[in-house]
Amino acid sequence: MIVGYDGSRQAAKALSSLALSGLGTDRPIYVVSCHTNSIDAVADCEVACRYLGRHGLAATVCPEYSGGDPAQILLDCCRQYEAGLLVVGAFGHSTLRELLFGSTTRQILRELPLPLLLDG
Repeated sequence: MIVGYDGSRQAAKALSSLALSGLGTDRPIYVVSCHTNSIDAVADCEVACRYLGRHGLAATVCPEYSGGDPAQILLDCCRQYEAGLLVVGAFGHSTLRELLFGSTTRQILRELPLPLLLDG
């Protein structure tokens, strides 16, 4: 299972939904955070892993630090870790920004070949 976490309100809601769902008890959880620097990527991953740990779920920190597209990074991680589920927050930007620049959520919805837990 891959959890995409960026510290946003939407990502926190998705993380909470996962913790309450019981879905993470029988499979490995990899927390992925996409940033341009390693300090922020690791910090976000650690916050999410501590939260999951308080709910009895073990998770692995998987920071991704590059200038790459977050949707593509998450999709690549799903393939790399042979994930059966992706957990992400939905639509973290304004409607205008999403219309002009696209949306990570929309790209994931178009391209993801596995189940998705989406909360926002």
